[in-house]
Amino acid sequence: NGELKIIKNNALEDFINNEDPVGDRVFADCESLETIHLPTHLINTGYGTFDRCLNLNSPNIRDTQIDQISENCFGACFKIQVLELPESVHSIESIALRSCYELNTLIINSSNLVIEDRAFSRCDKLNRLVFTKGAPSSFGETLFDEKGKTPDGKGYISDSSHMRGEVIPYPTLYYTAAYA
Repeated sequence: NGELKIIKNNALEDFINNEDPVGDRVFADCESLETIHLPTHLINTGYGTFDRCLNLNSPNIRDTQIDQISENCFGACFKIQVLELPESVHSIESIALRSCYELNTLIINSSNLVIEDRAFSRCDKLNRLVFTKGAPSSFGETLFDEKGKTPDGKGYISDSSHMRGEVIPYPTLYYTAAYA
């Protein structure tokens, strides 16, 4: 049915534990994977963990202890529309969400976060960044891998194959009432 659930007593428990990261590209190219529920004790993911899981639309990582969204972690996961990051995340690495074409909302629950250059490369539909614990400590210069910025600074010129050369408005930044 397209769903993978990893639970404490599952045979995969030896594979995912408190000390070892999920391996590099371990779920990469699982085109039928639609939903995944990771264990709450999970701390690390490897490079490209879910890369090219073309139908992944509902990765449930909110309740994990993941400390970074690694390069290509969700690269080319075309169907993700909303992603909520756990409070433990301190870094979104370059191209972590590369080509998540349908991603429109990213909810960030971390108070101390670094977002690297190109973290949202080719995520041209990302129009809402929600910060529940305050602004990130650092933003990269070109989060969307843009070719250029509009003269008024409110948008960028896309370099993605889907929107090449089009002007895309930068996302609206939302802060919870405690940090507004």
